[in-house]
Amino acid sequence: MSILRLFDVSQYIFSGEGNKVICSGVIEDQYGYRACKMPCGGIAYLMNVIYEYLHNDTDLVFCFDSIPSYKRELYKRLFPNGSGYKGNRPKKPEYITLQLQLAKEIIQQIGLSTFAIEGYEADDIIASLVRYYKNEYEKIIIHNNDSDMYYLVSDNVEIVPVNRIGKTVTLNNWETTVMPGNITPYNTITINKIIYGEAGDNIPYIKKEMADKIMKMIPKELYHKCGNHILLRKWVSNAVNDDERTMGIFDLVAPLIIPYEQVEIYETEFNKELYEYYASIVSCKYFKNYPYLVSDIGEETIRKYLEKYNETTQITRHFFS
Repeated sequence: MSILRLFDVSQYIFSGEGNKVICSGVIEDQYGYRACKMPCGGIAYLMNVIYEYLHNDTDLVFCFDSIPSYKRELYKRLFPNGSGYKGNRPKKPEYITLQLQLAKEIIQQIGLSTFAIEGYEADDIIASLVRYYKNEYEKIIIHNNDSDMYYLVSDNVEIVPVNRIGKTVTLNNWETTVMPGNITPYNTITINKIIYGEAGDNIPYIKKEMADKIMKMIPKELYHKCGNHILLRKWVSNAVNDDERTMGIFDLVAPLIIPYEQVEIYETEFNKELYEYYASIVSCKYFKNYPYLVSDIGEETIRKYLEKYNETTQITRHFFS
């Protein structure tokens, strides 16, 4: 069986918080001498995931967020006095940002597919890959905790959790799993987000009169087709007579589809030795007691990020072993 696994990397980095650190040498600052170290819990988590799913019949693709400029511009045009698309979210801590940058370099260096596309989020990349490759694989598994992705679930697409908090959502359990304790008709999640808004992304709900028109236009027997956003957008547009505010909210809620040439998956060659170096450096559980490994490329990369991290903590001098 051919399987495509799609990973939202930022969710793994956030889920891997803990006391794990990369440590090399000592530093001196206003607090005296101490270890030169950088948090690496998210990287370690990612290394474990790669080890677990790296099989001959499986393609792994790692998706990264970029600044969502397209949606930010749309939001500003629709709501010029609003706080912005996802504007109510706190800024990422620097140690998370650095781990994301390091994760991208590591995954590229070891020869696995990565996508980080200017103007788009990981959700957009995942949605686009499913659109283009759904018929190329027997199964697509999305590693993501975001309910925005549930509309992609179908006969050969399922979602599995990034951590213990997330849900496994399949075609068989969709209606009872999307909202525990309730029955949610299959593939109505995008409609619900349009009608009721999406507080997590700072997206308001549409006007009640528009919601009523949409519900009248889309009969219940066609709910199963609402996962097709091209079709759904046409239905919504016809129902509200292409009302600008309603359609703008639709476009803020629905992931953007990226041109195929920007998300084309190419065959890659996995560098097992470099992977094992990084896995041992960050104490991946599968390589925790591994003998010390040496890699010129890996050591240069790790040193660069140690320096970056310690600069953010206002360290004055560095001493590397």
